[in-house]
Amino acid sequence: MQEQNEGEIKKALLAISQDGRVRCPDCLAVAQQFNVKPIVIGRLCNELKLKICGCQLGCFK
Repeated sequence: MQEQNEGEIKKALLAISQDGRVRCPDCLAVAQQFNVKPIVIGRLCNELKLKICGCQLGCFK
């Protein structure tokens, strides 16, 4: 993944985050928007210290 694209994804994640949290469906939407795998979004959330909540599988609370 290009660094520029990664920066844009990080900006998008920060824009949708609230109180250091981001909802799982929103993460999946960002992955689709930037045409990347959800695991990439998870890695970037970790780098940004964002917690994933509202997981559709019930994995994150």
